[in-house]
Amino acid sequence: MWSTVTRTIGSVWSHHCSQGEDDRHVHPKAHTRQHSPQEDEEKCVQWAPNTKQCQHCQCDFSLRCRRHHCRACGENVCHACSTGTAMLPGWSTPQRVCGGCQHNLEADDIEEQDSSDCCKRELDRSEASSQAHEVNLAQMRQSQRASTLIKLGYQLRMAAIATQLQTWRSRSAEAHVKLSVRVNIYRQDHMLLRALGAFHSGVEISVTSHTGDVQTEELLFNSEGIVGHTPKCPEEVLGSLGCFWQYYCQHDLGTRRILASELEAFGEDMCCKWGTSKYDLIRRNCNHFSNWVARELTGRALPGWLNRPARICAALNMDSILGNDEAVPTTTACA
Repeated sequence: MWSTVTRTIGSVWSHHCSQGEDDRHVHPKAHTRQHSPQEDEEKCVQWAPNTKQCQHCQCDFSLRCRRHHCRACGENVCHACSTGTAMLPGWSTPQRVCGGCQHNLEADDIEEQDSSDCCKRELDRSEASSQAHEVNLAQMRQSQRASTLIKLGYQLRMAAIATQLQTWRSRSAEAHVKLSVRVNIYRQDHMLLRALGAFHSGVEISVTSHTGDVQTEELLFNSEGIVGHTPKCPEEVLGSLGCFWQYYCQHDLGTRRILASELEAFGEDMCCKWGTSKYDLIRRNCNHFSNWVARELTGRALPGWLNRPARICAALNMDSILGNDEAVPTTTACA
């Protein structure tokens, strides 16, 4: 009996050895999986029927050369053609695969890794671009704020300057007056005096303030000193002699702006020099006065023909003939 059992076991063992079957060679359905049975059926590869030779190197399976199935493609392979392992769907641990499948899986992993690296690089590039864009936006906003502050400061400075300028102008307008100077010239009705070139003159002065008020008065010089009257009306101060003087022409000396203080100083100087001095027909008459006022206010002199008879008499020293024995200060004659 024991001999029969021994022979039976030996024949089975020799059969398995002749087939080269791996004693650990089991189908994945027999292993404990991490997925449901339905998923395992979909993910597990259908194994090829057992063969006596390796489907890659064509070597015969034996006790030394055992048969294995590639878990990726299901082909019969020897140990030399299936030394690699890889993670496969449906398995929780790395499984035996043939050389071709291992190369393909590694290529897929490399491609996936390259794709992942490319995506990562694109993501990094996108993040860097986004950060650079944010930095540019921040710099642009900062530049805009700086330019806005600069413009605001410039506008404030210009407003302050405009205010100061307006204040200065208003003060200047209040301090300055507009001065117009004209010389009114009169001549005698008497033919002899007209032939000798005897003329009378008065200075017409118009003062316009910053408010627009205009004051006009004509100043003349006679034996009583400096006298003011209505322009072109000498009879107001000359009395009966005024009717002999008729208006002849007007000599306009121009317009200028002058400080009110300067005008007051000029009036004081005029009163000191002409207010108390004696009238002299040859050396200090009304034409001398008009010429002095014209020079002081405008820098321009009156025409020389206006006071020609007085210059001739002074050159001939006719003071004693005309009864002017007292010494009179010499004044500047008309040019």
